[in-house]
Amino acid sequence: MQNQGRLSPTQKSGRTSPKKAAANPRPSQSAFADAQAQKKEFAAMEIYAKETQIKNEHYANTLIGLNNKLLAYNDMVEDVKQHKSMLSKDEEARTHL
Repeated sequence: MQNQGRLSPTQKSGRTSPKKAAANPRPSQSAFADAQAQKKEFAAMEIYAKETQIKNEHYANTLIGLNNKLLAYNDMVEDVKQHKSMLSKDEEARTHL
């Protein structure tokens, strides 16, 4: 009856024997922190991958738009060349009359 208010030496120190610790394993705080850090890093990598994918899509769309502008410009250059050649032929024909 005298031991009811008293703590045992292991209860005072908060430590358990190695046998008890091995029988009741639980993750340590550092392992938990490491797991959380890995999750955070993985999430950051996923965000970076999505941002990179969006940038690549933007660059692809920009290239497509620039290609279309180049095609339109080349078509206009060809139209001007044809128009100039038609005018020069018409002027030559007019001078021969």
